[in-house]
Amino acid sequence: MRLFQSFFGYLFLGLLLMQCFGIYPSFRYLQQQIRQEVKSRIKAGIPEEELIAFRWNSIKEQAQWTKAGKEFRYRGEMFDIIRSEGSDSDLLFYCFADLKEKGLFDGLNDLVRASGFGNNQQPGPLKSCLQWFFKIFLSEQPIVFKLSIQQQSFQAQSFYYLPFLGEAFLNLLDPPPEA
Repeated sequence: MRLFQSFFGYLFLGLLLMQCFGIYPSFRYLQQQIRQEVKSRIKAGIPEEELIAFRWNSIKEQAQWTKAGKEFRYRGEMFDIIRSEGSDSDLLFYCFADLKEKGLFDGLNDLVRASGFGNNQQPGPLKSCLQWFFKIFLSEQPIVFKLSIQQQSFQAQSFYYLPFLGEAFLNLLDPPPEA
């Protein structure tokens, strides 16, 4: 019975951790797969009509590098640099729009938004559960136990009920030992 309880305890702990943090390892795995696919496509050669040209001086204020010199975000889109021409003062980048990786990041943002993090007006189930947990277990207010003592053949049984824990019984010696 003890083995059964510990097995299910570890199983539920694993499921809880997977629910909380499992998306990030799977996200990184999918990101690596997409990057490998794009890298092999770049090595095979991307047709000229799929490339987008940017003058760096005109976009550098709004662009954010995700990989310095190789990949950047501009107006919510991700671009991989295929080649560059010109000098530092007038640099021209020929880029490939990385739609799959953008879709992956958009999906991650949707999952985070659905989980309720960053949205205090409508928190998701995990955030609600965590708020409830911290409110009950880490509050500065004392938790009051309702006790009822029942006489049962020289023993008293203390019963208390907490809505978040269920029922529990505590056997007390009757009469209490004298000091």
